[in-house]
Amino acid sequence: MSEQAFINFNGATFSRYECQIACAIKLWIRNANNAVPSDDTLGYIVNSLRGKVNGTALPCQNIVPQIQRHSQEGVRSIHLSVCVNKTYWEREANRVYYAWLKQNDNIVKRLNATGALAPFLNPDGSLKTQASSSH
Repeated sequence: MSEQAFINFNGATFSRYECQIACAIKLWIRNANNAVPSDDTLGYIVNSLRGKVNGTALPCQNIVPQIQRHSQEGVRSIHLSVCVNKTYWEREANRVYYAWLKQNDNIVKRLNATGALAPFLNPDGSLKTQASSSH
């Protein structure tokens, strides 16, 4: 099974790592309402990996289902490999998510105002640097 380094979705090119982190975020990151980050939010997070902070979002609409249904087995296997390697990818998803929140003060302020940051805050109101291992 050959593994593509780059995969095209929604008119944009994503690295294999970006696809893996997208799957991991959708699997293990939740807000205060136990909701998964939206595809738009995911687009901002993935684009931040490219150094684009407070910029535009990559088009991540339905990226996980597209990975799962891709015509090439090497792409379809991305989601399964993330699930199988849960310990690593859950930690990586949290690392990327927290780094994105720290970079983007405006988003942090907006999410904090809506209460969506509650599970990510320390008792003193500061942003946690990593997820607690309560799983």
